[in-house]
Order: sequence, then C-alpha cells, then structure tokens
Amino acid sequence: MARLTVTGSAFLPALRHERGFAYIALLAALTVLMLLLGMAAGDIAQAAQREREAQLLFVGKQFRNAIASYYERSPQGNHQYPDSLAQLLQDNRSAKPARHLRRIYVDPMTGGTEWGLLRNEQGRIIGVYSQSRQVPLKTSFEPELQQSFGDEPVLSYADWQFAYRPADGSADLATPDAPIDEAEGGVEEEGSVLEELNAEEESPADE
Repeated sequence: MARLTVTGSAFLPALRHERGFAYIALLAALTVLMLLLGMAAGDIAQAAQREREAQLLFVGKQFRNAIASYYERSPQGNHQYPDSLAQLLQDNRSAKPARHLRRIYVDPMTGGTEWGLLRNEQGRIIGVYSQSRQVPLKTSFEPELQQSFGDEPVLSYADWQFAYRPADGSADLATPDAPIDEAEGGVEEEGSVLEELNAEEESPADE
C-alpha cells in the first residue's frame, strides 16, 4: 500500500503539468479563434463598404446623367442647369414635361436623401455629392468619372462630386452648397412634391 501511495503521489505533479499545458493550449486556441473572427469581421465590413461604394457610384452617375440631360435638352438651345433636384423629376420648360430622373435616390453612405449640391456661379445645380466624411476604399476611377470629380484630392465620400462639366465653361466656379433640405427649402418642404413625382411611373426620358 505504501508503494502504491508513493506511486500515486508521483503522478500528481505530472497531472497538474498536463492540466496546465491543456489550459495554455486552450487559451492559445481561443486567441487564434478571436484573431480569425476579427479578420473575418473586418473582411465582411470592407465587403459591405465596397458594396455601398458601388451603389453610390451608380446613383451618382444617375444624378450626373440627369443633370446632363436637363442641360442638353434645354429649349431653343438655351443651355441651363436646374434650380432644384425636383426639376429633374419633372421638367416643365416645354409644352410636354420631361422626366430626367426616376426619383431622388437615397445616399447609400448616409441612408438619407439629403445630398450636398454643387452650384455654378449662377447658383444652378451642376452636381451632387454625399454628405459622408468616411474615407473611401476605392481610389481609382474611369477617366470620365475622374473628370467629374475634379482635380482636388479625394479624402472622403464628400469628394466624390458627380457633376456635369461641359467644355463651354458653364460649370465653372462651382462651390459646395448645403444639403437640399437646407439649401432649397429641403426635402421636408418639397417632400410632398417629391413623393408625388417619385410615385409616377418611369418615362422614356429615363433611358
């Protein structure tokens, strides 16, 4: 019995050592798992941000193309930009109203419809930009879009300026404006008008 007792006691340090090693191994495994989960979460967040960037580029182009359509389809060739975004939804300058934009799109970066406006020296809208100050992931763009953004460095999504800049200089001296809910009486003031226009069916002018 004494021999068995001594022998059993000899196993205790080894057992404690094994338990300590297992505990350390478990901590190491948990640490690696947390790192992997953090990396996965970062990848998911970046993928979501890139998706919103793609949506912003699409929506911004819709605004820019609508402004270009409004400008180029001015009656009697008297080119002019819109005074408000609502005029892109319903252009009453001709006997038959035209529709250059389907609706006032939501900004994918902010989740709202309050867009910053770019105006020329006559105070007319030449483009829009997001109100988001988040730093973009995308840094290279197609030449036409890069020309729309201008030569200023891109530091945030607010620098993605979707403007129509024809060669005649009519877009010169554009300066950032307040969001449309402040600059134009806002989405809140024009809300009923915009909602009514947005509810209409798409017209051939959208194509």
